[in-house]
Amino acid sequence: MSRPPFFAAAILIAITLCTFTRSASAVSEGQINARAHVALSKLYESSPMAHQIGAHATGTLVFPNIVQASFPTRHYYGKGALIGQRGGTHGYYYTSATSYGYQPAGPFGFALFLMDRQWMNYFVQQGNCDLADVPGLVTVDVRTAHSSKAATLKNKIYVFFFDQNGPRQGLSLQTSKIRHILP
Repeated sequence: MSRPPFFAAAILIAITLCTFTRSASAVSEGQINARAHVALSKLYESSPMAHQIGAHATGTLVFPNIVQASFPTRHYYGKGALIGQRGGTHGYYYTSATSYGYQPAGPFGFALFLMDRQWMNYFVQQGNCDLADVPGLVTVDVRTAHSSKAATLKNKIYVFFFDQNGPRQGLSLQTSKIRHILP
């Protein structure tokens, strides 16, 4: 009796996801911390508005390297660190999401700038979050992120996407979930 072709594809996807997840989970606190700080510094260098918003944030949750596995949908996941105003790390986090349709390929990262103490405390104490349910979440459009105009900073959380070349556009966090981890 032969197995249907989709059965073989499902087995291949499961093996790929397990391999990616295992390699992603082998990252230490020190590696996550170093990567998050480097990624945030590069974002500040490439985007004056990110730097301006970061100066007013109570904390920044940075996911420096989001890995993608795809077929037929895309699954994203990665680890990050919550960096406080003074540069200290307040916790480590894991994010994952699934998307449908076209999304730009290749690794990327993102930074959530937490603009009030309430959200900083939430991530430190609770840590688990479905970003689709977060009110006041604003994805900053990189086409205007280089503007010298002062940001009004009325929202609670600002999101910047980036990759090795600087800010990136065309992504969303609609299905993203974040949870606190102990690496």
